[in-house]
Amino acid sequence: MDNLVEILNRFDKNTSRDDSNIKKISEFYKIKSNFFSFFTLYDVFKSLGCFLPPEQKEKYFNSEQAAEKINNLIQKKQSVKRYICPLEYFNNLPKCVFGSAKVGKFSEEELFYFFDAKRLICLHPEDEKEIIKNIEEYSQFYWMIFEESVELKDDFMIDFPFKETTKQLIHQCRFPNNFQKEAATFLLAPWEEWETILGKTAWKFFKIPWVYEVDGNLFIPPCPLPSYQRFNYDIKLYEDSNGEVCEYEQPLQLDLITSDFDQASDLDLGQLPLFFAEIFEKIDKNLFFGETALFFLINAYDSDGIYEFISHITAIEVAIGQQDSIRVKGKNKKSGQFKQYSIGITRIVAIRIAALLKDVEFYHQYLILFKLRSNFIHGSDEDQFINDDNKIKARRLTRMIVTSLLNLDAKNQTKEEMLRKIFNDGVHFLQQNDVEIIKNVEISKILS
Repeated sequence: MDNLVEILNRFDKNTSRDDSNIKKISEFYKIKSNFFSFFTLYDVFKSLGCFLPPEQKEKYFNSEQAAEKINNLIQKKQSVKRYICPLEYFNNLPKCVFGSAKVGKFSEEELFYFFDAKRLICLHPEDEKEIIKNIEEYSQFYWMIFEESVELKDDFMIDFPFKETTKQLIHQCRFPNNFQKEAATFLLAPWEEWETILGKTAWKFFKIPWVYEVDGNLFIPPCPLPSYQRFNYDIKLYEDSNGEVCEYEQPLQLDLITSDFDQASDLDLGQLPLFFAEIFEKIDKNLFFGETALFFLINAYDSDGIYEFISHITAIEVAIGQQDSIRVKGKNKKSGQFKQYSIGITRIVAIRIAALLKDVEFYHQYLILFKLRSNFIHGSDEDQFINDDNKIKARRLTRMIVTSLLNLDAKNQTKEEMLRKIFNDGVHFLQQNDVEIIKNVEISKILS
């Protein structure tokens, strides 16, 4: 529409919803209306500042910028969705980019753009100070931001229907579902290898209190910003020039320090950008063991207590737990006779873990952890308690297994072929280290 800018220049604070120019634009773009209309073309113009005084228009969107946004949306039928996750309690986290994710601390200007705050202020000018204050405070925190391009349907311009106004655009305490690979990449950092003032068992020291969704479709209204007061602050003291003690607030942050775990010194925070980039590339290209394992890895972060533990053990089962049993031929060490034996799925998984991690300790550790899991699931009367130490062991074991799988070369091999090879390697490794897979039996041949 060649004269769209000219028409927008005519709008002012007195423009009504029934204005003939709005109807003209609506007819040109074939924007339909319905009885349950909630966010109309009038509201779109309002969110782009078209009814503000001239000096305020220039501050947020001038007529040329507003027209460009409308044309891009309607003619290209493409939009961008953005999911913004605060990472509360982080400190000294470097900026990282991997896949569709950006992680780090961002300036007020950057956050103003990410949150589409201009549209919010244009739509609610009475809240301008509050919106700006929120953005100012946000700039003190760390964030994970996901973006995706969205192809719009032909009917996307039908005014935002009433039934959708109840849609929860601010999700609670979890990663967005569309970015499973990015979320898994972030969680595969060895968080449990570091220690905070909360101790070694607080691997989930960082919190995602909410996820804010920004929709580039102008016909979907932006949500109010969550108040910065929902974050946790720490009170600090300082002495002013007159020698008086004053106090101020700053975000509560937990410093990460090296713990006693073996791998603690293998990765420091400064190496995270490269680590995340490499892990994401492997997930994107080499996920031969399936995305379901990643789902349970992420679900463990979203869960608490026993359910965190169960999610980690389930992630291991899903990743390397194919086949109910495997038959082997072995020699009884006492009688010297050869016989066929069947190895069950739990021990199969433990054997594969030994092969992947090249450590007998993890073979035994998985068998113990799985027994704890089974006792809980099946209601055993045994006095077994899944404590914080066991939850950390399950988390660490899961992370190490998934990382090891990503490092394998799975070219031209199916999951079944890969797992078969891993099992064979595990049997040889354990027997070389004098571990009896079957009591009093030396395995001589793997049959099926």
